Amino acid sequence: ARHDPKNISSNPTFSPGAVQNDALASQNDDHEDYYDPLDQTKIQGDDGSLNNLNLPVEYQLEIVDMNDEKMDMLEWMVRKTIPIPKKYYWETGAQDLPFRIKAWHQVVGNLSGTIKCIERLGQPIADAVGLNDSRFDYVTSTMTPEQWERAKETARTRREENEKRRKAKSLEDSNAEHENEV
Repeated sequence: ARHDPKNISSNPTFSPGAVQNDALASQNDDHEDYYDPLDQTKIQGDDGSLNNLNLPVEYQLEIVDMNDEKMDMLEWMVRKTIPIPKKYYWETGAQDLPFRIKAWHQVVGNLSGTIKCIERLGQPIADAVGLNDSRFDYVTSTMTPEQWERAKETARTRREENEKRRKAKSLEDSNAEHENEV
């Protein structure tokens, strides 16, 4: 059910940023308090939790797993500081939203577009300069399959030797510690 936007702006339950950035928090009953990133009011749903906020999609945030190891550090920092809307008002056609929501959507949308443009322009430059190549690309690009197999075997052997040395060192350190205690 869609709510009257005039009532949404005065009710702290219906404000942008109401849906948490941490995807796992909505699945847990025991959760932290969440605050609207624009005006720092406490957010909670009808039952006191975040599970049924009944927010229009323009007020909801895109939910991502902030603990994802594959997430780029820059993306993590942006998502931690700037709330990203789930849907922009121009995608849904909702023109009757408060100015704050429209401004929030415009700023985030324009920043996103700027970053995409910079990446699109910078990619060919980085490729031409060689910033996207490996340090050892001049060596590995000319290796035969037999040379690759030998290199992998050598790397595996070195890893095993390093692991043995590390275990021997930790055993030696624990024995020395034990002797110091006695």
